[in-house]
Amino acid sequence: VDEAADQLVGCVQSALNAGDYNLAETCLKLAERIGSENVDKKQLAVAKKKLAQAKKTEVRKQNDITRALIAELKQGYSQDNLRRARHQLNILKKQNSRNKTSIKLRKELNKRYRQGIDQKIAAGRKLYSNGKIHEALDVWNSLLEIDPDNQKLQGHIDRAERVLKKLQRLSNEGAVVQPPKP
Repeated sequence: VDEAADQLVGCVQSALNAGDYNLAETCLKLAERIGSENVDKKQLAVAKKKLAQAKKTEVRKQNDITRALIAELKQGYSQDNLRRARHQLNILKKQNSRNKTSIKLRKELNKRYRQGIDQKIAAGRKLYSNGKIHEALDVWNSLLEIDPDNQKLQGHIDRAERVLKKLQRLSNEGAVVQPPKP
């Protein structure tokens, strides 16, 4: 038990050094639960304090990154901005901070991200309506890489692909096919 407790305290230190705060927290909780009499209580208290400071620093860092991304998204919804916003949202989700500022920033980033995705989908719909089905598909497929779980987007892609297959089939049959007029 004593050896396991010592290794868990070492795990806390190693995880903190590696920046893996979830692992550090898990090791710390386990070390505390073991309740070994030989566990250095001072060492545990120091590790707990370091973990709390590291988490605060990480929250501040992620908040700064989120603020910068929100500012960039306000300027425009480039593919890169949307991709980075999706990545940041995943980080924030894992961080699961209860900090009010973090929650507010996460909601704002998610709102801007969704607006960007919706704007790009609408641009694809406009291309599609103008008979530029291949171009619309290019827009939608590039968005699907960023937002793979978007059912609305997948519906647009499926419909466009069905239309293209039908146009190809009609073309192979020798029929004259005109794309829809805008």
